[in-house]
Amino acid sequence: MTLTLMILRHAKSGWDDPLLADHDRGLTDRGVENATALGRWMRGKGIVPDLIVSSDATRTRKTVAHLLTGLEQQAQVQFDAALYNASAATLLRRITQTTGATNVLICAHN
Repeated sequence: MTLTLMILRHAKSGWDDPLLADHDRGLTDRGVENATALGRWMRGKGIVPDLIVSSDATRTRKTVAHLLTGLEQQAQVQFDAALYNASAATLLRRITQTTGATNVLICAHN
């Protein structure tokens, strides 16, 4: 089985609240628009993940939600705290643990 891997950095996030923890930062309006537009573009190209593995940070959760809105499709989504600011080795390890999916999208930070 061939795995198609898509790697996505979260959409544009905001720094409006200096008291908010980095993990809890959301998206800007531009980030929301871009994530939704990317989903529409992917749908138009037939690039549809059947599994999304994402950091559990607020901005990656929201990126995934708006991406799915644009895709107008559902996918299995797994949120993984280990992907928050993960190293390349951690991302690779998580990817190699993925089973049962052929089109996997990773949404993280770096």
